[in-house]
Amino acid sequence: GAGRWLDARADFQQALQLAETDALKALNQNNVAWASLMANDPALNTEALELASSAYRFSPNQPAFAGTYAHALLVSGDPAGAKVLLEQTIPRHHRPRDRALNLCLLAMCQARLGEPEAAQASIEKAAELSPECQLLERARDALSAAALPASAGS
Repeated sequence: GAGRWLDARADFQQALQLAETDALKALNQNNVAWASLMANDPALNTEALELASSAYRFSPNQPAFAGTYAHALLVSGDPAGAKVLLEQTIPRHHRPRDRALNLCLLAMCQARLGEPEAAQASIEKAAELSPECQLLERARDALSAAALPASAGS
């Protein structure tokens, strides 16, 4: 919650190096990828996609792994692929905070895919579930950015 994503990333990288089982390795791959994506540094996106993909392949039914992989797909330029994965994953999240994070990611996908009404609805639901969601601002920014080209011609 402190936004110290690069510090968290370093800690998870160390844990990944020490992982003694495939399950711990996948968990730490997912965590390194998530922290990298949350740091919002494009230089980390390729590694995040590789790690998230590996964790997801290990346990595709784990909603957290699917959400991280969808986030990596989104920032890597595949909002359509991310959207499909998020639509399958969101109903499986039991914690409001986790569902809100994935709804924000879904909103970003929808905004990039030219679905502003759906994006707005996803943002509203995310805010209702978790007003302090760490991705709400990014989702709102994505929706605003998607609306700019249409407004520029007006």
